[in-house]
Amino acid sequence: MIEVNTPEESERHISQPKKDSYIEQTIRQTFETLEGRIDQFLENPPMQPKREIGEYIGAGENILKWHDEAIWHVQSGWEIIVRSEHPQEYDGASWLLDSFSITLESELFKIMEKMNQEDFKEYLKKKSEKNVEYYCKLLDLNFEDFYKNISYSYWKKVEGVNRSIVADSAIPNRYHIFTSDINELSFPKYLVIENGEIITDYDKTNKKITEIAQNSVSFYEEKRRLQKFNPNHCPIIEFQTDKAYKNHPLQYHRTRDMEDATFTLDRDLEESEIEATFIRWATSPEWEVFRILINYQVWAQYYHKHFSTELLNYQIDCLIKESYGIKPNRQSPQEILDEVSALSIKPNHIPHWGQNGTIIDAGLRDPIFEDIMTKKNEIVILLNDRKSIFYNIGNFHISKSAIINPRLTLGIPYDFIKEKMDDFTRGIKIKVVSDGKKAYLKLEP
Repeated sequence: MIEVNTPEESERHISQPKKDSYIEQTIRQTFETLEGRIDQFLENPPMQPKREIGEYIGAGENILKWHDEAIWHVQSGWEIIVRSEHPQEYDGASWLLDSFSITLESELFKIMEKMNQEDFKEYLKKKSEKNVEYYCKLLDLNFEDFYKNISYSYWKKVEGVNRSIVADSAIPNRYHIFTSDINELSFPKYLVIENGEIITDYDKTNKKITEIAQNSVSFYEEKRRLQKFNPNHCPIIEFQTDKAYKNHPLQYHRTRDMEDATFTLDRDLEESEIEATFIRWATSPEWEVFRILINYQVWAQYYHKHFSTELLNYQIDCLIKESYGIKPNRQSPQEILDEVSALSIKPNHIPHWGQNGTIIDAGLRDPIFEDIMTKKNEIVILLNDRKSIFYNIGNFHISKSAIINPRLTLGIPYDFIKEKMDDFTRGIKIKVVSDGKKAYLKLEP
């Protein structure tokens, strides 16, 4: 049985609090002061969120204002990044629009030199047209309305290490840091830091790793607490660390609001239960039941056999057909998704490309569809042991979206459900209880 503090016990705990560190006190006081503040960029979405929010959080020195200024910088030997912009990017899908690296030797620069800013924008938009058309079909959006709002901003490229950091949405003072370049310091590609201490595997003899991680948290909290943001939100902030260890903000992207865990799971495992190999977020103190559909090789084979050019229609049609016996009628993708959501036996987890890292082969992976589904799924299941999951996160075989967008992300051993795999067409029910640091699961009969 899960032990939950009684009100009397909670009052005793509050009356004798553990002494917080200075950083913890500062963060708590700030949240108490600013709690309830709205996100002004969410209320009034900027036309160019990377540039406008970037300028607000301190990236102005790396942003080039004009097309001609960008050309001059390239001619002077700089490498620049032409970054895609759209009002939906602040709180929408990633991977949708392309950005471009431009140097003096690049073919794209030769084209850029011959065009004004408006013509160059239209030229670049064409490169993302298929992705945009596909995205609009997925969400039943008007293509012309969406397409006309695409634009681009010009940035100096900052040499260094690219990182992203996001606060855990259940455990205060816990942060997830993703690093895409580990040439320096053997810095882990993925680590978790809590109360200033790294709690994932890393080279503990290298003190610089801890220092960089702590500085990343300080940088993150400084930006997160700025006046125009809701400090109760857990954004993912992308930034570049230069050779002098200065952090340059690149992008602030919304994920989930903070919802603190309300209990501690401190009992032993009971019969038929297993402990999750990876946890992000917490449930209520009682068991929560999730209905999941699992991608595995039979699904992949079926996919190949019936491959359709309409990827979303195919996946959702098959989901409905195989799982619920509803005959697809080729209505809009959003109507299909709504139909799934309206079912009394709806799954909390709809399969998307190989989130277990092993099932759907690379040729069928679709980051746009995946990003949408990670926001719709209540739970994402990672089928693997802890070491493999951390390896796959670090090498981006499991995307950041799959880790931070769903309400609950859990790693479970494949053996736990392999005997139930033949039930994939009907789905599998699992019970979960999680305090954000530990999670127990068991199959529902």
